[in-house]
Amino acid sequence: MVVIGGGIVTYLVMHELVGLAPAQISALGGCFIAAGLSYGMLFEGWLSDPAPRVERATLLLATVVLAALLTVVLRASADALHLNGASADEWVTHASLNALSTSIILHVAIGRRWPFPHPAEEVPDA
Repeated sequence: MVVIGGGIVTYLVMHELVGLAPAQISALGGCFIAAGLSYGMLFEGWLSDPAPRVERATLLLATVVLAALLTVVLRASADALHLNGASADEWVTHASLNALSTSIILHVAIGRRWPFPHPAEEVPDA
């Protein structure tokens, strides 16, 4: 209920107050998800154990900055492709969610998990 409620509130704020179209909201949301996954899964533990509040604030700021960068780069790529069947915002949504996010999840699920041990879990030979 909290996730669905948060999604509805976010949509209403972005659509009604900011004036974004649904395709733009999807593109921004997809880039934010891809950025969050990249820091949460690919760069797991990259901060040198700061206080929890500092770590959360740093990760949120880094995620917002990367999401903005992804939005700009993917939007420029979509404009350069001269798409016929989809809008640039629809392509950015597809690229951020289906290409980037899925690749990050699969990389971590397959490449950094079973059957490969995490470097911290490796047992030295006796």
